[in-house]
Amino acid sequence: MDESINILNKRLEKSIVKGDGYISNEIIELFTEMKDDLLKSVAHKKIVIESHLHVFENDQAVENLITEIKTLKEELNSK
Repeated sequence: MDESINILNKRLEKSIVKGDGYISNEIIELFTEMKDDLLKSVAHKKIVIESHLHVFENDQAVENLITEIKTLKEELNSK
């Protein structure tokens, strides 16, 4: 597999150097599309992680409030 990739790579290099730039432009376009897709994926994952973090922070706040309510109820009942 690696040998086939190396052979293909050498052939592409020769075509790019000798060619009219078509292959070079196609490769640039391909990498640009790959970069854009990757950035979209990363941005989406960032949004998902941030939303999970927000939910986690809300859960912690709710737990703190529940604890505080229990403490206040105990104080009220002891009086």
